[in-house]
Amino acid sequence: MTSSYRAIEVLLAEQTPLAPPAERSRLRNSLGLTPTRLARAIGVDTTTLQAWEEGLTEPEAPLRAAYAYFLARSHTLGTYYAQAIAEPHPTAPAEATDTAQESLPLLSQCHPPAARVNPNAGKSLQPSPS
Repeated sequence: MTSSYRAIEVLLAEQTPLAPPAERSRLRNSLGLTPTRLARAIGVDTTTLQAWEEGLTEPEAPLRAAYAYFLARSHTLGTYYAQAIAEPHPTAPAEATDTAQESLPLLSQCHPPAARVNPNAGKSLQPSPS
């Protein structure tokens, strides 16, 4: 029975959809990965990966599933990075700095300067030689 499940897994892996060939190298490049580095991660040689990217050959199971996973994740990460770059980063409102300056006197009342500074900090706890 186990071999039947394995055979089904192989069949499904062979059917895993891939991004179009023109999109494959773009996705890899969008993450700054070289063909050599990605090929090594998948477990193929660089010429095999380049043939996949050019649409000359297609990966077969189980490498197809690994390559499809990379393409899907790189698409997700590429979209996330593109949105992060395009969206303006929030800045602190002007009143936030004013509020911080106003709260300094309140902090001083709660923690007087003498209580905030340890006069023994950095001093040796061993008695000095006589």
